[in-house]
Amino acid sequence: VDAVYVGGIHTVHASQAVMFLDAGKHVLVEKPIALNLAQVDAMTDAATRNDRFLMEAMWMRFNPAHIEMMKRIADGAIGEVRRVQADFSFALPYSDDHRLWDREKGGGALLDLGIYPLNLAMWVLGPPARVEVAGRVAHGVDDEVSLLCAWESGATATLTAGLSISGTLEGRIEGTNGAIDLPAPAHCTDHMTFRSAAGIEELEAEPAGLRHQVVEVHRCLRAGERESPGMPWAASRAIIEVCDAARAELGVHYDVD
Repeated sequence: VDAVYVGGIHTVHASQAVMFLDAGKHVLVEKPIALNLAQVDAMTDAATRNDRFLMEAMWMRFNPAHIEMMKRIADGAIGEVRRVQADFSFALPYSDDHRLWDREKGGGALLDLGIYPLNLAMWVLGPPARVEVAGRVAHGVDDEVSLLCAWESGATATLTAGLSISGTLEGRIEGTNGAIDLPAPAHCTDHMTFRSAAGIEELEAEPAGLRHQVVEVHRCLRAGERESPGMPWAASRAIIEVCDAARAELGVHYDVD
């Protein structure tokens, strides 16, 4: 065995990843990479001391349509990005044995659903300078979360996630010269709409899938890389840092906090 994919529930990500890294295995770990920042640091420390590869399985970052989107943004297709809007909310009936409603299993909307809108915004704009948080706590977990993020450039992002409300599941990136619409489900779409002064273009790409991130893991291992430039440790850490602060504001705490 050369590499292990840790795909269990949130609460086992850190412990299992460290266990496999210490056993000399490369690790791909399901999102969220961990429950909190301390766990992320423990995981990257384990990868460093064992000289092993570690990556968060944020499949959005490796899906073909999203890769093309980022290339076009970098090329200035929509000008300077000024605003991001994204949602991942669906109505999930309460059940005391469902992991998303169970705090002891790392439940809540933010880490499981909201991490996708947050990843989109931070992928495009980097870590925000300020984050305002609002939401609702039910059954001990964050049931509804709204994040208003701001950057020093003046750019903003409005990001929403929820377990008991039906949202759009869509995304939109607005720039000074155009916009990009990501239809539902935005985190794994294979088509997008580009709007600019040149007109409207419908992009169709290869279907999204988990296989794309596996291809990236293999590429990194062949190249001797210990982290992927597509989902570097710093990006995973920055996302969890925002999530930690948001949970603290809402009053949602896990036993490992």
